[in-house]
Amino acid sequence: MSDFLSDAWVAQLDATYAESPGSSPEPVTVQYVVATDAGDRRYHLIMGPDRDHAVVGDAETPDVTFSMNEETARAISAGDLSTEEAFITGRLDIDGDPGPLIEAYRAARDDA
Repeated sequence: MSDFLSDAWVAQLDATYAESPGSSPEPVTVQYVVATDAGDRRYHLIMGPDRDHAVVGDAETPDVTFSMNEETARAISAGDLSTEEAFITGRLDIDGDPGPLIEAYRAARDDA
């Protein structure tokens, strides 16, 4: 795996998504802003019915933005910390409307 949060890492994440169907019945865009020692790293996920995409940089109109430090991002990525726990403990800030993301999660859970 490429260096965490690098452009190559995001490209590998996108390639992984290409192997699976989309995860949301309606398009949802989630922006990630991760504070690192070298400055903020930004990427976004576009979730949809056909395929999800990971893209380097800022989304034009994200539905929701998750902001965190690198330690938190690593823990979430490794599966050692849930986004819910990160939010509840103040390690993850959420801006925007999480409603579309919650609906996508519910729809995916109901289909499983």
